[in-house]
Amino acid sequence: MDYKLNKNSLTRTYTVLNKGKELLPFIIGDHPAYRVIFGRAILHFNSDRIMYLPRPNFVLQKPEILNESQDYLLKKEDFKKYETIVIKNPHHDLVLENGLGNKITYHFTSPYIAIWSPTLATDQFVCIEPWWGIPQYQDMPLEFTKRKEVTLLEKEKIFASTIEFN
Repeated sequence: MDYKLNKNSLTRTYTVLNKGKELLPFIIGDHPAYRVIFGRAILHFNSDRIMYLPRPNFVLQKPEILNESQDYLLKKEDFKKYETIVIKNPHHDLVLENGLGNKITYHFTSPYIAIWSPTLATDQFVCIEPWWGIPQYQDMPLEFTKRKEVTLLEKEKIFASTIEFN
């Protein structure tokens, strides 16, 4: 992962290089966390209809409509309800107002975004994670290369993708 600062923005580039002689199966994700004040922090989805993958007991299920508005007030108890909000194909920027006077705009190229927070009342942060691939899901095969959303990288090829925060 490479980081680049440009005035008020941070660009992270994720790179996977297959130096082997066979296909390289992989999934990658990131784990950034941001301090928020629950009950004041707002996520702006910039989309009227937000589809997400429920994740009870950390196992992804079939997509559902998130019953929150596009200006979603973050509440700690929602993460007991949703556990992790996994959004597939985020086509719009995501904006986090953290309730402390800061605003972060995310420009994602990842096919998934995961949003979660621990359910302990004392934990005042939210993770907004880019994912290229998905973790455990319902009826997932044991063979890694047969799982949904695994990237198969040809020998001597490079995968690169970026996300930007400002």
